Amino acid sequence: MERDLEGCVNEMVVFQYESQKEKMRESLVRVTELASQLWKPSGE
Repeated sequence: MERDLEGCVNEMVVFQYESQKEKMRESLVRVTELASQLWKPSGE
């Protein structure tokens, strides 16, 4: 039983980590897009 619980907790931790990584990647992309828009010459 304890081993099952431990495996469950480990899966939850991994899942949390994966979703956090995905969110971080998305916000990083968004920030990069915003930055490139800001730094683009207004003439374009």
